[in-house]
Amino acid sequence: MVDNDGYTRCEVCELRYEPGEPADEWLAVTVERDGGHATPDFCSQEHAAQWFSESLPSFEPVTIMKPTLRDRLTDIGVALPFGAVAVLAAIGLWTAIGWIWR
Repeated sequence: MVDNDGYTRCEVCELRYEPGEPADEWLAVTVERDGGHATPDFCSQEHAAQWFSESLPSFEPVTIMKPTLRDRLTDIGVALPFGAVAVLAAIGLWTAIGWIWR
């Protein structure tokens, strides 16, 4: 679990992981079920085993984002300049090759 200050805490004992300390004993697990998922953190393997021995909490279902018209237009607006650069680079390469072979 990540607390409000952005620190990782153990799901069982709520021990806080301090940045810079060795993370050899810490475990990060991803659990998926019924379209939802959780990513609990544990300070030891024993605490992970204890958490998994209990019934799993209900997970929030993952919502799949459907792109809106605005999203599609943004995609096109980003792709067009890259396409234009690729076309201009191909023309430049073709011109350079033609100039070299003359």
